[in-house]
Amino acid sequence: TLGNGTVYIGRQAVDQGYNTIRISAHELGHILGLPDRKPGPCSSLMSGSSAGTSCTNPYPNAAEKAEVEGNFGGELAGRAPAVRAGVIVD
Repeated sequence: TLGNGTVYIGRQAVDQGYNTIRISAHELGHILGLPDRKPGPCSSLMSGSSAGTSCTNPYPNAAEKAEVEGNFGGELAGRAPAVRAGVIVD
């Protein structure tokens, strides 16, 4: 459900050289209701792998932040979403 989820990081993406912190932040974006936006620039967190392995930006851009705030109608102020740590999977 929106605001709850488990993050899994695929071993293949890590082996290909994608940044694990960016992967985690991208997957948290999905938990917060953001869709993939591919292809896209490194400045867009939800561009994911289309930004290339050199992209290490783990931060959402202003539009992505606004979308998350809209998804929760201000509910996020002062609380963190419930997220369970996953494992690296093949």
